[in-house]
Amino acid sequence: MQYRNHFKSIILLLILCGLSAPVPGQTQVVWPRPPAEARIALEEVLTDALTFTEKPGFWKRLREMFQQSEMRDIVRPMGLDAERGYLAVADPGAGGVHIFNRRQKKYFFLEPKNEPGIPAPIDVAIGEREIYVLCPVTQTVQVFSFEGAFRHSISLKGIIRRPTSISYQDSYLYITDTPQHHVVCIDRGGDVLFQFGRRGTDSGELNFPTFIATSPDGSVYISDTMNFRVQKYSRRGNWAQSIGSQGVMSGQFNRPKGIAIDDDQNVYVIDNSFDNVQIFNSKGQFLLHFGNTGHQPGQLMMPTDIAIDGNLIFVSDTMNRRIQIFRKL
Repeated sequence: MQYRNHFKSIILLLILCGLSAPVPGQTQVVWPRPPAEARIALEEVLTDALTFTEKPGFWKRLREMFQQSEMRDIVRPMGLDAERGYLAVADPGAGGVHIFNRRQKKYFFLEPKNEPGIPAPIDVAIGEREIYVLCPVTQTVQVFSFEGAFRHSISLKGIIRRPTSISYQDSYLYITDTPQHHVVCIDRGGDVLFQFGRRGTDSGELNFPTFIATSPDGSVYISDTMNFRVQKYSRRGNWAQSIGSQGVMSGQFNRPKGIAIDDDQNVYVIDNSFDNVQIFNSKGQFLLHFGNTGHQPGQLMMPTDIAIDGNLIFVSDTMNRRIQIFRKL
């Protein structure tokens, strides 16, 4: 208890001194580096709900320290999604999903209906009317309203062996089954519509797929992780394109994970091993990468997933316990 009180005294001193404020005139972090024209800039680093909401006054900060708070720290962010001003972050370390309403500067925390001690969700998808939370151990997709109310649970037992990632598109839910090397598509009620993929190295075949993303045109992108590439499929699961290969050069992968597609159909891919994001055009040609290994703003440590909403790019910087927000310039 003495150590806890001592720690709170230190925090109180930091608040009084204003040491948490940004440093005026700090150099903006951009890619590519000068003198090249900047294309991507670091916008914000998000470590907890308090840094996201309107900057509170002294007494609110003091109350947050000494009382039970509804504000949650980001502990181990993994899968995330961003749509229409909402950012949803699956955080198994915190035991749930952080929901950030960026337009209204509001925050709440979703706690899945799991038994105590069961690991929490690893991915989340924002639908048109609901939020879908993927819980791999219980093999369920739990459905919540945009206000945080639990609605119902979709069982995946007997359908998917180990669900890893989820994406929503036009009432379809696409879910990767990593050990089965395929993707299952279900409707919002949980009925299986179709599945695609099988283990292999040929075009359209998969080898331990992990993350999945859908684009506005209905295309489906999958991190074919152990084939060291990203594969593109049609809405119905017909193979269309492969992006990347194994290697250490630009445009090559070692451990591809999260994927996102922007309004220009450019493809953004997390490489969990290189600690960066690689960007490709719609033809699969390498354009640019940003991020590198480290703990400073703009640097990454084992990032997991990525999402895009408008000109903002959200990256789950997993081992740095934060979300980094970048802007397309």
